Amino acid sequence: GELKTKMHLLTSSFYGFQASNSMQVMQQNQDQAESLKANSAFIFKDWSSKKGVYKTKLLQEGINLMWFSNWNDEGLIYHKYFNPFPVRALTLIKCCINEWLQGIKEDIKFTSTTYGPVYRTLQTP
Repeated sequence: GELKTKMHLLTSSFYGFQASNSMQVMQQNQDQAESLKANSAFIFKDWSSKKGVYKTKLLQEGINLMWFSNWNDEGLIYHKYFNPFPVRALTLIKCCINEWLQGIKEDIKFTSTTYGPVYRTLQTP
């Protein structure tokens, strides 16, 4: 949906994934995706030292873009439904990273069947 589209664009830009036919670029995309997924490094502000759990700037940018862009957005009006929220958005970010695992962007459906277990795993980093 709308959130996945926005998060895919942010995730690609934030982590430097590039659409290309170059084998070198595809390998860089694949290496980056694998590195970010290793031990859920992507959930940290500093993914190399694994410090700042749930403090990644990407998470905040996605939340702000989708639900807190103006005074009439859902996040401000229905704030009680957005607490706690980070794990849901992080699960979607992982889906966006998974789309680059083969080095080129492949569409992956964000379903509860596929990503429910991911959600439960991310609840306890």
